Amino acid sequence: MMNICGGVKITDKNTGENTPISEKSDSPNEKTEKIETCYTCGKKFDMNKDDGSRYRYEKYPLCAYCAEFYGFYFDDPGQKRRE
Repeated sequence: MMNICGGVKITDKNTGENTPISEKSDSPNEKTEKIETCYTCGKKFDMNKDDGSRYRYEKYPLCAYCAEFYGFYFDDPGQKRRE
């Protein structure tokens, strides 16, 4: 089956493939989703988002909310605090 957009065949000039651009997801800048479950509240979240989520002691995942809320109590000695 041929991909046609408005009567024009769209191909990738680097590979010659005719895969629609919207279906391509192997961009080097795009991070894959890493779904974790928060150790404290049980919420599922994407660890690769830049939202403040982190691992506690490099083992226990914390969502952004719990990392911010419990940050005062859970400060790791070697980690600098974000202000």
